[in-house]
Amino acid sequence: MFVLQSEPRWTWPVVVKHPGADGALAEHRFSAVWRLVPKEDRERLGLTEDGTDQLLRQSIVQVNDVVDENKQPIPHSAELLGALIRNPWVRRGLIDAYANALAGMPPAAAVGN
Repeated sequence: MFVLQSEPRWTWPVVVKHPGADGALAEHRFSAVWRLVPKEDRERLGLTEDGTDQLLRQSIVQVNDVVDENKQPIPHSAELLGALIRNPWVRRGLIDAYANALAGMPPAAAVGN
C-alpha cells in the first residue's frame, strides 16, 4: 500500500569522495534525514549555487554519523549542516544523495554496495 504523505521524509546515505593525503581517492559515508521540498520551492530556488545550497538546507532535516577529528560524534545543528555544505566534496555527495533518492535509486546502489 502506498501512503501519500503531506511532508515525505526519509533517511538516505551520503557518499563523500575526496583526494586523500596519500594521493588516492578516499571515500566516507554518513546518513541524512531528508524532506521533499515542494516543486514550487524548488523552482523558485533555481539551479544556481546559492539555490542549490538553499535546497540542501531546506531538504536536510538531520545528518547522522558525522564525527570530528577525534572520532567524537558531532550532533546535528545548523552550524554542522553549513560546514558540510561549504565543503565541496561533501556538498557533491549531498546533491548526489538527494538526486539518487528522488530517482528511486536503492540506498545500497547509492553507496556502491
